[in-house]
Amino acid sequence: MILVIDKGHGGTNSNGVYDPGACGNGLREADLVDDLGNRIAAKLAPYDVRIEFAPRSNSLSERAAFANNLKADFFYSLHVNSGGGTGFESYIHPDAGEETRKLRDSIHGAIVSGFLAGQGVKDRGKKEANFAVLRETNMPAVLAEYLFIDNPDDAAKLKNEAFLDGLANETAWALVQAFGLKKKIVSNPRPDICLTCSTRAERDKLYADNQRLRQIIKQAYGALADVVFN
Repeated sequence: MILVIDKGHGGTNSNGVYDPGACGNGLREADLVDDLGNRIAAKLAPYDVRIEFAPRSNSLSERAAFANNLKADFFYSLHVNSGGGTGFESYIHPDAGEETRKLRDSIHGAIVSGFLAGQGVKDRGKKEANFAVLRETNMPAVLAEYLFIDNPDDAAKLKNEAFLDGLANETAWALVQAFGLKKKIVSNPRPDICLTCSTRAERDKLYADNQRLRQIIKQAYGALADVVFN
């Protein structure tokens, strides 16, 4: 599975003007979602999912095209809200199909009923909007607004490391549940046996004695080891 995480804003236009997104209470949206996106990706690292970050371009079409070219399975856009409200909300496109709606319902429900509920964060509901990254992506896409940067109480939470980590953990777990992600199967590498000999003659003798070598290997690691002579 390929998951594209879109960190909202943070791009620079052709004139070199940076887009910080919403700003307030000493915070910038672009910085917050950069941090949050990295935390989410780190928490998903043990799972069998390929994480890609959309380019932080001022062109929303470029972000959507990136996911389309990858043939990604899901597009998740991270934002922080502004405008005098409080709480968490999520968006899908008005013409979104049933699969997108089910995924959004699962992710939204897991986030608001878990960590955010325990933090007293308001659920502002599941919404629809004709946002470019939702309209132009070919795969299921959700845009999430994590609290309000211009609300002092919300901003205080967003400044808290433990809160941000809990938010990332809850989001990652919501994605795990929505897609039924499984942890990666990590094969154990063959162990090495390092045999240190005091002299070259001793090393040559041991090397020549194949039966003794087989006994050492069997006693230590069965048949799964390589032998390195020093």
